[in-house]
Amino acid sequence: MAIRRPHDRLLTFTKTFYPQGVYRLLTGGVEFHETVLEALHREVYEETGLQASVERFLACISYHAEEDKDSAIRFTKKRQKAPGFSQGDGWRRKPSE
Repeated sequence: MAIRRPHDRLLTFTKTFYPQGVYRLLTGGVEFHETVLEALHREVYEETGLQASVERFLACISYHAEEDKDSAIRFTKKRQKAPGFSQGDGWRRKPSE
């Protein structure tokens, strides 16, 4: 999640176990009952205490990892060309097959 700050800056964060000087953008997960938009609002609030507005949707990257020795990770990048998206547009997380 890229949250704009004044002067063309982005909100980043770090954790105590990160090497000094390492920062990253906010990330989060989508629950099965949520749309991407609902998850974005929830994750931003949980991580920062802020309420955010969405200017545009760039991408949703999902992955699935099996918890056995033969782990398989699937990455999927989805992009919407429209400048925005609505809650009813079908961007809901689906259970893994």
